[in-house]
Amino acid sequence: MEPRSVLVTGGGGFIGKHLRPLLERQGLNVVSLDYRPAQPGSDPTCYQCDITDSQEVEAIFRTHRFEAVIHLASILPTASRQDPHKATKVNIAGSLNLLEAARRFQVNRMIYASSVSVYGTQPASSCVSEDQPSAPEDVYGAAKRYVEVLGEAYQLNFGVEFLALRIAMVVGPGTISATSPWRNQIFEYLGRAPQKEVLIP
Repeated sequence: MEPRSVLVTGGGGFIGKHLRPLLERQGLNVVSLDYRPAQPGSDPTCYQCDITDSQEVEAIFRTHRFEAVIHLASILPTASRQDPHKATKVNIAGSLNLLEAARRFQVNRMIYASSVSVYGTQPASSCVSEDQPSAPEDVYGAAKRYVEVLGEAYQLNFGVEFLALRIAMVVGPGTISATSPWRNQIFEYLGRAPQKEVLIP
């Protein structure tokens, strides 16, 4: 029987593409999925999967025995504002599908990429800690907090260990974002003449 693996959702995204090789260097079997098609000739353990489709999710859990799920897949803030219906389906219903699959297939742990958006806007002088009350101001932040509560319920009721990492803004070379072009521009414009201004919301 195949040894247990780690599932990374959103594996084609910026964090996912950097995370996979780190996990593999630790000797872990990594399976990744993403809504976008895998690159031609890519690893056969990179699946195209819509996490809002519970049957697609279940098929992957039936194929592999997962020790843990690292859940990075989500619709980001700008896109969530533009299409709240899609954002709710992916960020909430898709996450619920993964939690339910983790319960049914006895996955030990889910690590969830939450966001500092759950805190809402804070003064620059404020020091935010995990004890700060949540106060999301948009669909994205509210969905992140809702999934944290879902995860807590699955841990309490079904024994799926759930960890939420409230990640801050992520940028880096190679970032591709159609809805937040400034993430790309920061690195595209570096060292170019003439200098260009990047507008960061």
